[in-house]
Amino acid sequence: MEFRELSRHEIADIYGTHMQIDFPPAELKPLELLLRRYDEGIYFARGLFNEGQLLSYALFFRAEGYVLLDYFAVDAQLRGGGIGSRTLVYIGEMPELREAALLLEAEDPDFAAGEADIEKRRHRLSFYARAGVVDTGLRSRVFGVDYRVLSPSGVSAEEARSGMAALYHALLSDEVYDANIFLK
Repeated sequence: MEFRELSRHEIADIYGTHMQIDFPPAELKPLELLLRRYDEGIYFARGLFNEGQLLSYALFFRAEGYVLLDYFAVDAQLRGGGIGSRTLVYIGEMPELREAALLLEAEDPDFAAGEADIEKRRHRLSFYARAGVVDTGLRSRVFGVDYRVLSPSGVSAEEARSGMAALYHALLSDEVYDANIFLK
């Protein structure tokens, strides 16, 4: 297996195929924004491959000593086989995290629409907890979607708040940030 950086072209390809299936439309930032931030060096991505086949992918952005795992998914056909856990280990070993705290957002089950959605969100939180990722206590609402902010880096809610603010300010204009990012 190989865990490697994804090119601009690969990010665009994954966005146009996998991400359209793996994430609800409300959670997808515009591809143009991601690629612009990639060109600026703020956004980056990794993929786990086996003999050329994409098993999982993770997209990140960074600012001021923090890295946000923006999107993370395992190929739908391969879920439940340990690939996600393996990918999280690789993520934890990335050079970008040597001097930065990793933050993640997971959809908050308290705001789910129905039992199936609640279960899916709880399952995701359990997956992260098994991997040593803990709830910071910070909650976010990003473009109308409610999240719990998690971290394997042992950051407090206040550190997470500071990190999330820095990250989203680096990614978005002040106007877009003020209208769509809420940290509580």
